[in-house]
Amino acid sequence: MTRPSKRLHYRPAGFIRGGALAAFVFLTALSSFLGAIPPRGVLLAASPQDAHPPPAYYRVQPGDTLTSIARRFGLSVSDLVAWNRIPDPDFIRAGELLLLHPEARWEPSRGELICRASEEEIELLARLVQAEAGAESYLGRVAVAAVVVNRVRSPQFPDTIKDVIYQPGQFPPVFSPGFSNLEPDRLSRQAALAALQGEDPTGGALYFYNPRLAVNRSFWATRTVLAEIGNHRFAI
Repeated sequence: MTRPSKRLHYRPAGFIRGGALAAFVFLTALSSFLGAIPPRGVLLAASPQDAHPPPAYYRVQPGDTLTSIARRFGLSVSDLVAWNRIPDPDFIRAGELLLLHPEARWEPSRGELICRASEEEIELLARLVQAEAGAESYLGRVAVAAVVVNRVRSPQFPDTIKDVIYQPGQFPPVFSPGFSNLEPDRLSRQAALAALQGEDPTGGALYFYNPRLAVNRSFWATRTVLAEIGNHRFAI
């Protein structure tokens, strides 16, 4: 018997080149996919969209200057001065708040207030703070505003900001001719809002007075002083 002749199979050259190209494309894609997976324990950097936005405001700390604050948040001193209506760029107080964005506002949502207050009453409270404590520190202004808020929440006094402020015999500047036209400054507005949001450096005071100017000394002698801030004593 004769053996059948061995058949040789040939592939066209184009077929071989096409197969090699397909393999190359597959390996390239696989390498790219594996390269996109970071090694275990390595975290990818967050994209700019994932970064937290800058805060809307900043509370001044001891030793801060407008220059240092502007540098910290990538702002200009002139912008901070304009947004916050700062009369003297070389003078800011520790504890006060600075807007860090031109569209930011101090007005809190109603849910953040510890007692009811309309926009008109917030402005009225800021005006009273300006009249009674315009020469005091930020803390001293918050303390005066807190007395009004504490009275609203006390059964001994009226239950609205407006009625407490206009209660006869309580806050003499309110009944002066120029009170309705008094323009509260930035610190007085901040202090009013801070008190409405629950800040109270007095510890619950219902009264305040200047011991050097007080006229009804027998009454003040019966009060318990809780705090002394600036020129005022705060009592119950």
